[in-house]
Parts: sequence; structure tokens; C-alpha cells
Amino acid sequence: MNIRSFGWIQNPSDFNKLKKTVAIFDNDSKQYNLLKEKLVEENLYHFKDIQKSLQTKLDNGCEEFTYSELVGRNLNKYGKTPKSRKYSVPNALIQISLESQSSNTRGKKFTDEWSSDGFLRWAVSLNFVEHNREEDTFKITDKGIEFIKTETEEEMHQVLKEALLRYPPATRVLEILDKHPNVTKFFIGNRIGFKDEPGFTSYPEELMIEWIKESVDKNEENKIRTDVEGTADKYARMICGWLKKVGYVNQKSSKYTSSTNENKEITGFTQYSITGKGKHALKQVQGNSSNSKNTKFLLWEFLAVKGKGKNYIRTRRATILKFLEKSTSFKNLINHLKHQGFNDSVNVIKNDIEGLNNIGIRIDLTDNSVRLLDKINNFHIPKMDVNLSNEEKDTLKVKEFFISETSIPNKFITLLDLAYDGNSNRDFEIITSEFIREVYKLNTKHLGGTRKPDILIWNEKFGIIADTKAYSKGYKKNISEEDKMVRYIDENTKRSKEDNPNEWWINFGENIPSNNYFYLWISSEFIGKFGEQLKETASRTNTNGASLNVYQLLMGGHLAQIGRFNVNNLPAFMNNSEIKFS
Repeated sequence: MNIRSFGWIQNPSDFNKLKKTVAIFDNDSKQYNLLKEKLVEENLYHFKDIQKSLQTKLDNGCEEFTYSELVGRNLNKYGKTPKSRKYSVPNALIQISLESQSSNTRGKKFTDEWSSDGFLRWAVSLNFVEHNREEDTFKITDKGIEFIKTETEEEMHQVLKEALLRYPPATRVLEILDKHPNVTKFFIGNRIGFKDEPGFTSYPEELMIEWIKESVDKNEENKIRTDVEGTADKYARMICGWLKKVGYVNQKSSKYTSSTNENKEITGFTQYSITGKGKHALKQVQGNSSNSKNTKFLLWEFLAVKGKGKNYIRTRRATILKFLEKSTSFKNLINHLKHQGFNDSVNVIKNDIEGLNNIGIRIDLTDNSVRLLDKINNFHIPKMDVNLSNEEKDTLKVKEFFISETSIPNKFITLLDLAYDGNSNRDFEIITSEFIREVYKLNTKHLGGTRKPDILIWNEKFGIIADTKAYSKGYKKNISEEDKMVRYIDENTKRSKEDNPNEWWINFGENIPSNNYFYLWISSEFIGKFGEQLKETASRTNTNGASLNVYQLLMGGHLAQIGRFNVNNLPAFMNNSEIKFS
């Protein structure tokens, strides 16, 4: 069985390219015949076996293709992984059907495998193409036929409007904008998806506005505006872009006054609002008009994106939805889940229901009843082993503790995943900073970038220079990282613009006693001889500090919330060893 990711789209936005992608599956289409008569022969000559196989299928009128035949791989002309994408050559149908974004400037008449996967994922998520998990093949649906048969842009947009109103995340975005006009992708991203999972990270709007207002030049301003976003923020931006094209959303740019120069105006983040057409369409979908509610489309794959026990969680959430189509008793739902082998706590199930609402499946939960408010398609739950490994059980058990036994917001529980994901360093930095600010109630400043610590933490009594490191197997002693921390401590002590022109230490202010600054490393866990790094840093700087693993980071926040830990006593834990709150 081949399990792929559907439901959440990061990259594609071109409706015409989506239409070309779907048309590959119809042997009467212009695109199909272009592939058959020209594109396969002209573009796949580096791989004679692939070329011959696809040509034969097209000549025979085949309308079902495998993932490999559609998306292909990132290969050079020798069939190896290239050192750079500029050496990539096409090897699949979607690749040669869509021109690269930069085709006009580089003469590149094909796209890459990553973009190909994005367009295929988009087509499946809008129910234009369906996936056979057993064979890993794809074919067009009736909705897809309707889409590619449109002749004008107006006709195409009408089909897309209907598809987007069946797509739960799009209706969720409209719901948010209906209540909150003129908001950024960060505001929306914080309200979509399953917030305790690493696949739905979102950065705080306040922090991002603060950050861009402090940009020193246009390059930094543009980078913050276009490149710095969580995964859910990116989903929000993409969905708003689609909804804008069909007339359901408006957008406008925002302006801020620079924090460093009051005479300088900075172009801020795009703000989104729902239109009158969007409001009317949303009412229709929710059944608040004379029209009946439409049926929302989802797949089992929509129900989790990444993280430990992903397929177990998808099946648990799918089981919830199937049960709610027949019953409104919350007690019976819990019993049914236990009968199906899901022994998770009541709070975990409530958390799932909150997440389902956040992806656009409306569910009303009260003390004793739970009611599904939307019609949903009869999606299929794959018959597969979803038993958890011991490692997955341990991870989900820790998550369950923080969900059930603490008041920590769900969006911070994802730190347990991010800390172990080496590709999520920025997410880990920003969300850790937000967590310490919101839960520990300390001042924080996310800095990052060249010659700056990741995070500053302070109140009127003490200041902490913190570096975060996301490592899958734990953080071990690293001399270069020790050297960087020593440099930060020295710069803060001397506070000389000559030593570092960016003067990052100014954020601490001038009221903290000079002998009450500390250093801190935060990571998944600390292994090997990391303790030596702490002692050596203290010896070299005459400054104390500590390390803090992600579990203890959350536990400290929990203890602070319930009054069992006074954050003003944090310096007492700075003993050049690993902090253990409990």
C-alpha cells in the first residue's frame, strides 16, 4: 500500500497549470495528445526505457498512470541525483507538461519533480483526480472531467468555486475572514490545522510585525515578508490566493512605521478580507440559505500531515468522523473508539475535534453531545496496521500528558516534535520564544541571523542569552557552538559597537544588574559530553548558565502556570548543568 500526502498544498497557485495536470488523464484532451504526439518524444530522450513505456501507454489511450510516471524524480541525464537543479532533466509526464516558473529566462521548458508533486496533490485534494493506494495509480474523476471541459476563464472559475467550497480548509479560511477582516497569513495560520502537530506551525503575528519593522534595509524587509513563515501560514497564504482569484477574498498591502527610523515607511504583510461573494458562498456551504448544504470532500490523508504515529492519528480521527455521521453521543463516541482500539484520553479526543473544526469540518461539542454539522463524502479508511511502535507510544504518551494534564496551548505542544526535527530550526526558535513569552511570562526577543543569539529572555532582574538547536538524536558537545556563545556573552559584557555593529544586546535594556546575565542552550535532549561544554563556557566567561531539554522546557511552563515555580527563581537553576524542574 502506498500512502501519500494529500489535502495540504504549499506551492502551486496557477489554475491553468492545474488544468493541464488534470487533462493528462483524459485521452480526448489537447494536453494528452500533445504528450502523445510531441512532448514525450522531444523531452524524455535521456531515458529511453521511460520514454518507450510512456509512449506505448499514450498510444494505447491509457488514462491511468503511476506516481512515478507522473511525478518522476530529480535526475541528471545520467540517471543520478544532480549536484544542482540546473543539471536536472525531465523524466515524467507532469514535468514535461508544465513549464518552469523561470522558463522565460532560462529556456527551461519543464518543471521539477517537487512542483509536479504539488500539482498532483492539488488535483487530488480538489477531487479532480483520484488515487488508488494499492497500485499507486491516479485517474481522473467526474469533477475533473467537468473542470478540463471548461472553455472560458469564467467557466473554469465557476467549477473551481464549487471545488473550493467542497475543500474544507478553504471554507475554514472563509470562516476566519468572515469574523476577522484585514488579517495576515499569520493570524489565519494560527487558526487552521491540528495545532499540536509539527505539520501546522504558525508564527505569531505580533512577533512578525515587530520583526519586519526592525528590518535594516529592503533586502531584509523582503526576506522577512516572503521567506519567513510557518507551514500553516504558508497554507493560509496559498488558500487565500486561490480564493482571491475566484472573487471570494480581497487583499491589500499594509504599511508600518520603522522602529529604527520614524521617517521610514515599511511595506508590511498582505492583509486578507472576505468579499460579499465570499460571504454569500459561505452561507450556502453552511446551510444558512435556502440552498442545501453541499458535501465537503476529504480523504483519510487530510487528517494528519507529519509526526510520530501519523497513520494511527489519521485513522483515529477518521473513525471519529464516521461515528459522528450516525450518533451525537460523546460518551458513545469514546466507547466506540476504545472498542476500535483507541484508548486515548477524553482530552485527546476533544483535541482531535477542535482540530477537525480547524481544518474546516464543523463539529459542535457540548458536555454530553457532539454533532457533525457538515455533510462529508464517504471517504475510505485504508485497512492497514496502525499499531504504534514503542517509540511512537512514548512520544504520544508525553503529548497526551501535556494535552490532558496541563493548560499549555496546543500550538506549543508541537515543540516536542520540532525539537527533534533538524529541518525545523527556525520553527523551533520562533515558537520557543513565543512559548517563553506567553507561558513563562518573561520578555523574549527572537533575533536569529548572523552574529546574533537566537533568543533573548529577560525581566527586570535577570537576562538570558539563549540558543536553540533542533537535533533528531540529541545535542552533543560542539566547540564552534561553544565559541559562539562565549562571543555573545563577551559582547553583552563589553557592549561595544566596534565589536559587533548590530548591537543586539540593546534589547536587554540597561536596568538588569551586570552580574545577573546567564547563557542557556535549549534542544531536544543533551547527549555525550555536553556537560563539559557548559563548564567550559562558564570558565571562559565567568558567567553561569545551563541546558534545558524540550520536555523540561514545557514542564517548567506548566509548573509556572500552576504556581509551583516562580520564574524569578530561574537564575537559581543556572548551575552549569542540565535543568530538571521535575
